[in-house]
Amino acid sequence: MFNKRLLFFVLASISFIFTLSAYATENLFYRGMRPMSMGGAFTAIADDEYGRNWNPAGMMFLPGMNLSFQLYGRGTQDTINMVTDSIDLAKEIQKPANKGKELTLPETQTLLNNFAGNKIGLRIGADLDMVLPKIRKKKMTFGFGAYADAKSNLWIREQGLPIGFPLGLVNDQVLYEITADIVPSFSGAYRFENVVPTFDKGGKRDLSVGLTVKYVNRIKASNEKNPYTFQELFNGYRGNDSTQTIDFAKDIDLDTRGSSIGFDIGALTSLTDYLRLGMTIHDIGGTNISYNTTSITNDKIPMNVRIGTALYPLKYLRPDSQNKFFNVILSADLDNLNGDSGRSSSLSDKLHLGAEMQFSLFKNFLFVQLRGGSNQGFPTYGVTLHGLWIFQLDYTVYGDEFADYQNAAFSIVF
Repeated sequence: MFNKRLLFFVLASISFIFTLSAYATENLFYRGMRPMSMGGAFTAIADDEYGRNWNPAGMMFLPGMNLSFQLYGRGTQDTINMVTDSIDLAKEIQKPANKGKELTLPETQTLLNNFAGNKIGLRIGADLDMVLPKIRKKKMTFGFGAYADAKSNLWIREQGLPIGFPLGLVNDQVLYEITADIVPSFSGAYRFENVVPTFDKGGKRDLSVGLTVKYVNRIKASNEKNPYTFQELFNGYRGNDSTQTIDFAKDIDLDTRGSSIGFDIGALTSLTDYLRLGMTIHDIGGTNISYNTTSITNDKIPMNVRIGTALYPLKYLRPDSQNKFFNVILSADLDNLNGDSGRSSSLSDKLHLGAEMQFSLFKNFLFVQLRGGSNQGFPTYGVTLHGLWIFQLDYTVYGDEFADYQNAAFSIVF
C-alpha cells in the first residue's frame, strides 16, 4: 500500500520542480511583466525598465536615468491546482482523527495523474537594469544590466509492464533537466535628428537606433543518462543496494556549461505625437550556445525580426493636454517575419496586441497600470502598482499554446 511516504515524495517533487520550460525555444532577452501582460506588443513602446531588452532604441525615450531591480516568479495554473490539492490532502491526513491514515489508490492515482499529465512547475529569476542619462546634446545614451533565470523540465518515461496502476508504475523513470542562465548585456542608442519624413505639420521626425550585446552563460544538468525509477525514489536508494542513497545534489552535474555572444539591434521613431513605429532584430544570425561536453546538443536561438506600432489616443484627441498621471496606449507587433522560428507562417502566429491604461490614486501617491492583450490569440492581462516613489508590484497572466502562466514580481525602480 502506498502511504504518507508517497505523499511526501509528491510534495518534495513539487518543490524540486522550480520552473517549467515550455518545450519551445525562447528568446534570451528577459520578457518583463509589462510586455507579457500586453501580449508581447512592446517593440514600439520600450520606454521603461524593460525596454532595453525589447528594443534598445527605446532608451532614447526615457526621460532620464533609470535604475530597476526585480525579483520574479512564474508558475502554471496546473502547478497551482496541484499544490492546492496536495496541501488539502496533507491537511486531511494530519488531522488527529485521521492520524496514520494510508493513501487510498484513488487518492494516489489522482496525485500521480496530476504529476504526470499536466504542465507543472515554477520559474524564478532576477533582473537588474540601468540606463544612464543622455549625453552629447541628449543624442546618445548607454545602458547595461544582467538577469539570472532558472528553469527545469520534469517528466515521466514509462517503463513498467502494462499490468495497470499501481504495479506498472514502479519501474517508470522520472527524468529532469535543469537550465540556469546568467546573461549580462550592454546597450547603446543614438538619435538622428530630422531624418524621417512624415505627413505631420512638424515636418521630419527623429530616428533612434540601438544595439545590445549580450553574453550568455548557461548551465545544464540532467539525469537522462542515469534516471531514477519510482521504486528507487520511494525507497530512497538506487537499485537493491540500500547503501547507494539517492543524493540529488551529487547527481546534478554543474560542469555542463555553455556560452555565446548575441546581438540585438533596434530602431524607433515617432511619426506623430501620438504614433510610434519600431523594429527589432533579436539574436542577429542566431545565438549559438556551445557546451563543453558532447553529451548535450548545442542550443541555437533563432534570429527573430519584429516590427511594432504604438498609438497614444489621448494625444490625438487632445494634443494640447499633457497629463502624465493619465494615459492610454494601444500597441501591435508582428514577430518572426523572417520565418526562422519554425512556427506556422499564419498571421495568428505572428500577431501580438496590447492595451494599457495608466492613472494615479490618493493624490498621486499610488500609480496604477491596467493592461490586457492577445499573445498570438491567447489572452493576457495584468496590473502594476507603483507607490512610495520606488516600490512596484506586478501581477500578470500570460497565455500561450503550452499553458497559462501566473506571474508575480517585486521591483525597486528609480
